[in-house]
Amino acid sequence: MCPARRVVEPFILAIFHCGFKTFLALHRARHTYQPPRPIEPWLDTGLEVRRRFDGGRPAPSIGVPTWHYGHEPSNVFPTAIAKYFANSEREDGLLTIATHGVIFAPGSAGTIQEIFQDAAQNHYRTSGCASPMIFLGTRYWQHTKPVYPLLQHLAAGEAYRDLLCLTDSLDEAVERIKAFKPEPPRGDT
Repeated sequence: MCPARRVVEPFILAIFHCGFKTFLALHRARHTYQPPRPIEPWLDTGLEVRRRFDGGRPAPSIGVPTWHYGHEPSNVFPTAIAKYFANSEREDGLLTIATHGVIFAPGSAGTIQEIFQDAAQNHYRTSGCASPMIFLGTRYWQHTKPVYPLLQHLAAGEAYRDLLCLTDSLDEAVERIKAFKPEPPRGDT
């Protein structure tokens, strides 16, 4: 299993406009916390990222885990955890504020629902602009769960088609997120 999948599977890794500095800070700092031995491999990986990059002073951020599925616990990156009582509200809210884009790792029905929710937001520009949709795992998104070819057809002739990306490279996925500059919000007229 590639290192990227160990970090993000089965979660959707989203980079939010309000949390982009937090994301970059995790790449520049070093953490000294030594937790007890975790019981899950993804947790080991997440805690190692924390040790290596946040310098013991994580930037304030909030995690909103699903709580809906028992197999998707909260991750180790937020400094606070929130709870929505309806999972659909959580998903819509997270996708709405993900103005720098979303990286989708292989997942199941919930992930695919979120992909089409994000696609609808991009298609109709419900947040005022479209943002990148990056699919990590070429074989998975083209063959195992062939969502990517369908999205290409849906986006044909639409400006957000250029924001779709299919890759096996975590570095490319991160670079696409970092390079994207969302359109400034338009005021009400």
